[in-house]
Amino acid sequence: MTNTMDHAYQDAEIHLTKFPILKSQWWMTGSVTNCGSEIEVGFFDQGISIPLHLPKNQSERIREHINNILNSKAKNDAMMIKAAMDISRSATDETNRGKGLDQIQKLIELSEKGKLRILSRKGEYIYGYEKGKKPKVKTNVLEGDIGGTLIHWHLIVRSG
Repeated sequence: MTNTMDHAYQDAEIHLTKFPILKSQWWMTGSVTNCGSEIEVGFFDQGISIPLHLPKNQSERIREHINNILNSKAKNDAMMIKAAMDISRSATDETNRGKGLDQIQKLIELSEKGKLRILSRKGEYIYGYEKGKKPKVKTNVLEGDIGGTLIHWHLIVRSG
């Protein structure tokens, strides 16, 4: 949420969307089952999106990682979101950047089972986790721009 206010609405003029933009706004929803074993949270903003914001990062290591993606044939918004996740896990030289996604993923890894789904611009990133198993990562290219970034996470905090 803090990252949204600090970064999502910078350079808003480069984010062209058919939807009216309510600058510096975000929306959140969530639910908990009756017994408290499952938690779902959804967060949406109309900012410039992860794929458009990512190349602005100033770290040399991050720039090199992004350039590899930009120069590859697989360049798309889904790969840019995946790069943001990769960078968030490895960027130790910037204490105030790229920590939000990593924090969400670490929360999922504390649960029994969970899923993180990020839709941003025309990309989708899905991270599935189940305790004791290797995490699964999947990316998809979307047909249309969702007009911002939607982050959804689902946690099962105890089985049964």
